[in-house]
Amino acid sequence: MLQMNNAAKTTVKSRRVIMSVIKPKSKIKGCFGIGKIRLKKDLTGKRFGRLMVLGFSHKGEASHNFWSCECECGGSKIVRQSLLNNGTTRSCGCLLKEEYIRKRLDLTGKRFGRLKVIGLNRIQCYETVWACLCKCGKTCDVSGEHLNSGHTKSCGCFRLDTCKARKGILHPSWRKDLSNEDRILHKNRGYLPKYRKWRMNVFKRDRFICQISGAKQNIRAHHIYAWNKNKKLRYKLSNGITLNQNIHKLFHSLYGRGNNTLKQFLSFKKRYETGEFKNLLTAQKNALP
Repeated sequence: MLQMNNAAKTTVKSRRVIMSVIKPKSKIKGCFGIGKIRLKKDLTGKRFGRLMVLGFSHKGEASHNFWSCECECGGSKIVRQSLLNNGTTRSCGCLLKEEYIRKRLDLTGKRFGRLKVIGLNRIQCYETVWACLCKCGKTCDVSGEHLNSGHTKSCGCFRLDTCKARKGILHPSWRKDLSNEDRILHKNRGYLPKYRKWRMNVFKRDRFICQISGAKQNIRAHHIYAWNKNKKLRYKLSNGITLNQNIHKLFHSLYGRGNNTLKQFLSFKKRYETGEFKNLLTAQKNALP
């Protein structure tokens, strides 16, 4: 019984929990609220430079308020409130473009080669693009940098005229020793039935294998004696040999085209066997896509 009384007399201390009702914040005069967002100042209807504030847009990072604005030029832009207040942003971007034009040299009425500048067309990536009239009657848009540097002097007619003047006999690489029939054959020989038959016979004889490297891919039929100067040997089986594409290109880059002989081919084969072209061929393979 004594033990029970002692246990009853002992008291357990408990923590006191203070419950209080949190009162809602009272409305402050001059504040503007949208849902849960509270703004310090309503900027709707106010003007900042060329921008008129239409209304609140959204709340960004670091509690920055963004407002949707309309520019005098008709453009629209969403601007941060701090940039409006300190005067950093005064337009949608048109003011900056106009200031850039003022700093640039006005080229209206000036002539560059065959081109005469009519007026400003647009500003693209802070580069002035001018509308120009060519002597041939065509109009084109050219950047101010290309006009001032002399890179562009016409709408393209000048280049066409120079190409026409260098065609045919006037071309610097014109060959007088070839007839018109030879030129047509040389240009279209890949489509001739006789040439196709000769090429296939060369491949079959060599078992579709390059006779220098032993490669079986990207093979070409090579004329040992040149096609141009040896009309009688053009379709002779003994005048053809199968080569890999890279080796075929390397041969003609070293010995040219049109004057090839058996002596050149034998010297090329000997140089290949000694390993002289190993580095060049590996560089060609790496350059291929």
